[in-house]
Amino acid sequence: GRPLYSRRLAEWHFWLTLGGLTIFMTSLWLAGLIQGQHWLAGGIRFLETTRVIHPYFAWRLMGGLLMWVGQVVFAYNIWRTAFQRAPSRKS
Repeated sequence: GRPLYSRRLAEWHFWLTLGGLTIFMTSLWLAGLIQGQHWLAGGIRFLETTRVIHPYFAWRLMGGLLMWVGQVVFAYNIWRTAFQRAPSRKS
């Protein structure tokens, strides 16, 4: 196989994706806990629950964007790996 176009880009892909996934999942987990507590408490209107967990969805968006950027970096790195010219060999 070919050598990877850029190990540095591969590391960026890894850390952006991991960081984004961590933010994404943590925000969903926390929003779910809050929403569940509101449902268990009873008497709290659905729209109030939605208003309370809205900031967590903003964090989810940020995590999703980080993951998306990581995947774009990955695709670029793979594209360059697949289509870069092989180094010329002098005999």
